[in-house]
Amino acid sequence: MRQHIAVSVFLIAVALAPLQAQTADRAAAVGLRVVSETVDGGISRFRIETATGLTIDVRNDRVAALSVQQVAIVDVIGTISGNLETLDVERLTMTFSGNSADVALIPSRFVFEGVNLLPHVPAGLWFRFDQVLEYDFRVRVGEFFLRLRGQYIDEQQFANRVLRAVQDPIAFLESLRPEIIADRLNELDELTSTLTGLIEDLMADVDRLTHENRELEDRLADQQQRLEDVIAERDEALDVLRSGTLAVANQSFFGRLRAIDPSVVQAVVTTRQEHPEFTQAEIRSAASEAGFSASRSEVAAILAVYFGEVE
Repeated sequence: MRQHIAVSVFLIAVALAPLQAQTADRAAAVGLRVVSETVDGGISRFRIETATGLTIDVRNDRVAALSVQQVAIVDVIGTISGNLETLDVERLTMTFSGNSADVALIPSRFVFEGVNLLPHVPAGLWFRFDQVLEYDFRVRVGEFFLRLRGQYIDEQQFANRVLRAVQDPIAFLESLRPEIIADRLNELDELTSTLTGLIEDLMADVDRLTHENRELEDRLADQQQRLEDVIAERDEALDVLRSGTLAVANQSFFGRLRAIDPSVVQAVVTTRQEHPEFTQAEIRSAASEAGFSASRSEVAAILAVYFGEVE
């Protein structure tokens, strides 16, 4: 078991050796010293000391040596923090994500113009370096907290903003109105952009559905036309069949087929539809009055074929 542990430790040390060498060389080039380096949970951790003796805990977001640009950022933050006159650093932590870094500074002393500001920043000071250094943290005033954020210009400007927020929070909030309005406008711009995107997506969906609906309408029209053609063909075939049946039903005594005049057939069918209560004799009489001469056998044959009536 001890052998396995020893082997594991050895392998980790071998894997970290190139990272330590790269980071140490890059740090030494700008006057920094890598005190220690570890890997924990897929994150590289470095303990780096500045020329003034300030210790910085640095975390990379992956198992990798610090790049030249990251080491340069550590140097900048170390130089600024190590030369502050208004506060002393108790703990300084940097967390890299690519070439941007979140910086947490916990002061042990924070005094400006004779005012002890340390009780007003219980959670410490938080910065972010992404090409420029910006701060974003909360200042405690009585039972309330004010959010303080902006770009770090120099120590005097920074400490003065904290002091103003502590001594006159109302005036400080009044001074933030343009900033708050600008933030709200930015939020509205983002919301407008989001809504514009949603509207564009919705219009695209409407166009797509409209196109699909037109295709369905065209297909439905084609199907309807086909159905009408089939019905017309069926009616035509049915008329031929009925004519043949009528001829058979109206054959003479000697078996000769006798076709019935289509106008007579139409007159008898129409009369039956309009007067379902008529007898065959009444139908024959009505057809005669309308100018169509139909014999009793013709009327009987028509009614039998078209309506299934047999007397």
